[in-house]
Amino acid sequence: QIVRSFEQMMLIAIPKAWAGRASEAEREESLALHREVADAIANRDPLRAREAMESHFARSIGELFHRAES
Repeated sequence: QIVRSFEQMMLIAIPKAWAGRASEAEREESLALHREVADAIANRDPLRAREAMESHFARSIGELFHRAES
C-alpha cells in the first residue's frame, strides 16, 4: 500500500527523471540504485533496503537541488 500511495506522483516523476538522465552511464547508475532496493526487499533484508533507499533519496534530492540551481 505504501508504494501504491506514490503511484500517481510516480507516473509524472519517473518520465521526467528518466528524461534528465543524459547519458547511458547515468541511466545505468539509476537502474543499479533501484536494483539494490528491489534486491534487498526481495531478500527480506530491511537494513539493506533502508540503506539503499536512503542512498537513492539522497542522490535524487541532490540532483533536484543541482537542477534548481542551474
